[in-house]
Amino acid sequence: MEDKKLNRVFDQVKLSPERAEAMLADLLSEKREVYTVTNRKKIAAVLAVAAAMLLTTVALAAALDLSEVLTDWFGQKWEEQSGEPIKEEQLDLLNRLTQPINIHDTQNGVTIIADSATVGDNTIWVLLVVDGLEGPLPEQGEDGRHMYHNGGQEDCTIVPSAGKMPYRSAGGTFGIYSAHVTDDGRLCLIYRCSEWLKDSDSFQDGCDVTLKIDEIMFGRTLLAKGPWKLEFSLEAVTDMPALRLDQAQFPARYTANGIEKEVLLNVEDVQVSSTDISFTRKADNIIYEMPISLLLRDGTEVSCGTMSGGYLKGNRWMESRDLPVPVDLAQVESLRVGDTEFLLQ
Repeated sequence: MEDKKLNRVFDQVKLSPERAEAMLADLLSEKREVYTVTNRKKIAAVLAVAAAMLLTTVALAAALDLSEVLTDWFGQKWEEQSGEPIKEEQLDLLNRLTQPINIHDTQNGVTIIADSATVGDNTIWVLLVVDGLEGPLPEQGEDGRHMYHNGGQEDCTIVPSAGKMPYRSAGGTFGIYSAHVTDDGRLCLIYRCSEWLKDSDSFQDGCDVTLKIDEIMFGRTLLAKGPWKLEFSLEAVTDMPALRLDQAQFPARYTANGIEKEVLLNVEDVQVSSTDISFTRKADNIIYEMPISLLLRDGTEVSCGTMSGGYLKGNRWMESRDLPVPVDLAQVESLRVGDTEFLLQ
């Protein structure tokens, strides 16, 4: 269950009067060439739609920076990891990684607002606010069977900022990562876009994002039909350090012919960023089990999930593991693989 603090912050998701006025201006501007003074009825209809949209978005309104919704959500994930509330250093890092977006698209009476995004090396988390869905909306189930998702041909395209070389990607994943329904029926979604970028490519160097959503569904139930198209640019995130380890032997396990075996795996070029851990090893077509985590100076342990992605480069296998939350590397003491700790440079 989501904690009360997260619920309270989600319930405050609203649009500022300035943003609502901007949306009204957009609507009027888009219709200016189509509806002329010679067709007063159509002008009146457009104004009525715009006024209704303004009232709706003002009802969504916003006294606080919606980036706080993302940081509170990450705060919840941090507490799930460590059992302790997120500390100020981690919040400072999240604030540095989070940028406002403030763009929207409306289709069939339903508006999706891309409010803000937190940018990692190979992952972007986007806060989407959905208004206009018919309620009451169900809460997302914990068992994974009843989830908010896109039932159509969704697409998330991320390209480098203008003038930069295209990304070298080994594939990726994207979709709705978390959802919450506020007390007054608004739907807040955390949309996650991940790419397994090759070499030194990083979203934190600045990128352009196009997010397309065909439908909004809950389980097998269609709630709204689009398509919605959200396009925005994210600025470069500067002065983000990385920790490294040139060579190491990671304790690992694998199963062959039904027998579990243990091995010390030679790895190179271990790199820890604030959002992922990557390394290279010999390509051998074996799937290894390696619990990997970061140990912080205050005793907190932040564990990676299973393998996030990988690709071949010659006879080397380049592997990457996502961290569940961005981590302030200044607080990192060591890297733990299984029961073995490695000091980082």
